[in-house]
Amino acid sequence: MIHTDEDDEFERIAHEAKLKGQPYYFEEHPTDPDKLVYRKPSRIDDDDIQDYVRPWVGLTDEEQLEIYKQHSMDGWGSFYRAIEQALKEKNHG
Repeated sequence: MIHTDEDDEFERIAHEAKLKGQPYYFEEHPTDPDKLVYRKPSRIDDDDIQDYVRPWVGLTDEEQLEIYKQHSMDGWGSFYRAIEQALKEKNHG
């Protein structure tokens, strides 16, 4: 097979895709051996990989009452921020 300018261009594109972390790749054309096809992997290949998502954890009645006792006299803004902070701590560590 003769190396052409088009081959150089394919190599450049593949190199740039690799540098950018893109999963694209070249494969031989199904009917023409002198051509290449630029492909992106299908999602079906990764169907066994699943992201774990932690379930949302709310405040118990006791936790809500404790926050209310500590912050109810400070106004709604303080009360809201205390609830928000407690939820963040429970759900994000």
